[in-house]
Amino acid sequence: IRALTATICLYHFGVLKIPRSASIVGVFVAIALWSMVLGLWLAAGFPAHEIGALHLTYIGGFGLLIISIGAQVISSHGGHPRFWLENKTWAKMVFILVALSTLLRVIASILPNYYFLLLAISAVCLDISLLLWGFGLFKYLFKSGSKT
Repeated sequence: IRALTATICLYHFGVLKIPRSASIVGVFVAIALWSMVLGLWLAAGFPAHEIGALHLTYIGGFGLLIISIGAQVISSHGGHPRFWLENKTWAKMVFILVALSTLLRVIASILPNYYFLLLAISAVCLDISLLLWGFGLFKYLFKSGSKT
């Protein structure tokens, strides 16, 4: 029911379409929203792996959404609203690490012999992505002329 409801909501608001703009934050938000719904569908379809599947919703969905929108808000209030456009390589590195973290967490429940190793690597990937994100934005927190 959750997966169906989320899919209907995303369809109703036109989010299931591929973004037409070149905005990297728009693409990340779309991927995050798709990940939320996909994680719910996988959890419903594979109940034995529900926890792993829901991490697609949590890390790849909510996590990526927070990182994407958070960077935009922080940099905009710091007087630098084009953060993602001017730091595409940085953003791609953060995205790849979040995607890798998500993938490793999802497959950890499928490979029980490597469960804790995969969880550890997944956590390290997410931690590094958050550190990169934070260091990338830190200079905008105290920028002169800040609107915060």
